[in-house]
Amino acid sequence: MVGEVLPLDESDLSSLGTYAVTHRYDDVPEFLVLDRPAAIETIRLIREFVTSRIATLSGAPLPPPLQ
Repeated sequence: MVGEVLPLDESDLSSLGTYAVTHRYDDVPEFLVLDRPAAIETIRLIREFVTSRIATLSGAPLPPPLQ
């Protein structure tokens, strides 16, 4: 990701990555619980950022924000 800065910190992405990799390749241990509200908010922020950047770079109008 050259020249782009996501609107969240590395720990937000790290927690999603840790859960996703464990869930994909192993049985998820009972103690590994995803904080669903935090994960949903992180994904919402990433989606809005990417959508905005695509619109800016392509000259397209922005879609309405997710509720």
